[in-house]
Amino acid sequence: MAFRIGLTPDQFWSLTPKEFRLAIEAFKQKEETTEWRMAVLMSTLTAPHLKKPIKPKAFIRGNQPVQFQSADQFNEHMRTQKQRADLKALLEDE
Repeated sequence: MAFRIGLTPDQFWSLTPKEFRLAIEAFKQKEETTEWRMAVLMSTLTAPHLKKPIKPKAFIRGNQPVQFQSADQFNEHMRTQKQRADLKALLEDE
């Protein structure tokens, strides 16, 4: 994780555990901000081409694996994924 957040080995070993945790939290916040900005950009760019604009939140993927409680829930998830794939193909064709 230290290399992922841009720390050199010397920087890593000079940090206390608390400082390292704070560095990780700051890195995660930066990543979330970047992801949100990209989602807003995608929403803004696609809006003029759609009857119903997609909210930025729809462009953000969760970090947790999807778990299904029932076959119906799985089927609904798969329908949503197909709609997203169809939208992506539609936007690529234009």
